[in-house]
Amino acid sequence: MADWAIEWLDEAVEDKNKIVFYIARRDPVAAFGIDEEFDKQVGALASFPGMGRVGRIPGSRELLMNPLHYIVVYELNTVDEIVTILHIYDDRQSGPRFIRIR
Repeated sequence: MADWAIEWLDEAVEDKNKIVFYIARRDPVAAFGIDEEFDKQVGALASFPGMGRVGRIPGSRELLMNPLHYIVVYELNTVDEIVTILHIYDDRQSGPRFIRIR
């Protein structure tokens, strides 16, 4: 079975960049590590697209970035085998009420 493609919405890229840049102001080394961790854990979705829990927004799934406090919200296109990263948010915030499902 081939790996699924991973696509990032612009909003999700912006979320990730904001997180990394915020952390980089205080600790550039930690920011680099967090950026790599995002890539590693999101990259695992290519082989295991269903590894996240069912999302709170209908049609979405949520990848918990343990031990980090971030949740990656994504959706699956089972026909074309595409994982679309929709948003990333801090799980200490109010949650995914702002998320737009395509």
